[in-house]
Amino acid sequence: MAQHNTDYGLVYDDEGKICVTKRTDIIPFSGVTSYAVETATTNLITDINPINWRKSDGVTVELTTGKYMNMPVYKVTLPETRSSYISYDSIDYTDGMWLTASVYIKPVQYSPTRRPSLYLREYNFGTVYTSQLFPTAMNTWSRMEVPFQFSGTGTIHVLLYTNIATNDIPNIFYMTMPQVENKPFASSFVNGSRPNGRLVVPLEKLGFNPATDDWVIHYWKYPVATSNDVLTGSSICSLGQSSGSEDKTYIYWGKSDQGNYFIIRVTNSDNTAGAVSGANFDPDWYFRNWHHEVILKHDGVIEYWIDGVQRLVFALDKPLMNNTTFGLTLGGNSSRQPNNAYLTNICYGLYTDQWTPEYIQEIYQQRNGFFVPPKAVIV
Repeated sequence: MAQHNTDYGLVYDDEGKICVTKRTDIIPFSGVTSYAVETATTNLITDINPINWRKSDGVTVELTTGKYMNMPVYKVTLPETRSSYISYDSIDYTDGMWLTASVYIKPVQYSPTRRPSLYLREYNFGTVYTSQLFPTAMNTWSRMEVPFQFSGTGTIHVLLYTNIATNDIPNIFYMTMPQVENKPFASSFVNGSRPNGRLVVPLEKLGFNPATDDWVIHYWKYPVATSNDVLTGSSICSLGQSSGSEDKTYIYWGKSDQGNYFIIRVTNSDNTAGAVSGANFDPDWYFRNWHHEVILKHDGVIEYWIDGVQRLVFALDKPLMNNTTFGLTLGGNSSRQPNNAYLTNICYGLYTDQWTPEYIQEIYQQRNGFFVPPKAVIV
């Protein structure tokens, strides 16, 4: 199975088991890399070299010797004149279309009266649709992102722009990985296009039978959106394969696509489905925050823990369907859209009696990159 690695962290194979972006900028604690499992996207900025973009008089852009997340870094100076800018032009929009612009920025110097902004703006400097001010932290990398849903049709440009008075100080910053995509949020950078994400542990590498063995899986998860690119779809992980006739082993857990509540669902040996769900949760708590999740099966019970708290208990009243044809899918299932989440410190293996409530709480509180059980997804 050939595996491919790009300069900007995209990792994919020829069999469709892996398509993730390695992220070192969004992690729950030091010493780990997160893996973004996201819906497909295309970077509408076809020339990611800002030296070639349109600039106002006096703006300078130069390639540096440094890199950020293994990508080229450019130094930009917006001079101490009114309305200086650097822009990427001619991105068309249609009615109802979402566009999100993003760029990684490290400020070196900025005006005390007006920090630069990232804009989505009507072509030829018409309507400003949305903008975001530079981060305030000097010499620190941050990602800026500006989303907007358009009405009608037209053409916009994305620009880094400042409107400062003459005799103010220049704005100087480093930038890399500019992106505009047809999404309501900024996903991982891509130079070109990326297919739907996948992160699968094949059945032959799993080391247990999900239907008949006792097992445990745990990981850290950062949900950005859901399977429908907004917050109303599913955000799950799963074992086995979905089947309309319930004739294959299939167990999934996570946020339901019917609302803001958690669910565990299984297929039983008599071709029926069983499920248990919980109370509604606050989406502001769930999305864009790191959570430690544990799912375990032992003694006829499946337990689901998040952040050291037991969220669901499913007492199995029937044997599970023992026809496992697929392994562990993280950030989705075997057939649905990926769920737009980052995952890290992923571990799986046979259940042991060390998995007490106190031990689960200890792992959650410890927040470091250790692996228990001794099997981990390595991408």
